[in-house]
Amino acid sequence: MRAAGSVIKETIMATKTDSITIDPTISIEKLAAKVKGSPANVKAKAKAKRAKAKKPAKGKKAAKAKSAAPAQRADRFIAAMRTAKGMSIDEAAKAFDWQKHTVRGAIAGAIKKRLGLKVDAEQDEKRGTVYRIKK
Repeated sequence: MRAAGSVIKETIMATKTDSITIDPTISIEKLAAKVKGSPANVKAKAKAKRAKAKKPAKGKKAAKAKSAAPAQRADRFIAAMRTAKGMSIDEAAKAFDWQKHTVRGAIAGAIKKRLGLKVDAEQDEKRGTVYRIKK
């Protein structure tokens, strides 16, 4: 009685010998990946396509870099909040290209909790809530 792997291997060899080269030392999985239309082949092609997409094209300019590293943006945000004018959530979101919830999180998490700075919030009719760091 033959092993199931050898039957599959012979079947693949018999049906697809014209399109692939057969190596007796190759595993069934690798052989199946070479057969057109097989699930393993489709999966291998998709994986290769994803890997190729991640690599930057030669001779082309790299994608636009972010305006600044997160630590640098946080430092500039803190510096803006230390001014007498302060900064509202809308102003910070626009200036640093952040979402409004990111600005609120930066104030509550990074500035208040981690750095232990005292933040003063004041309502302004035109600007909304304006935040300042007390000196």
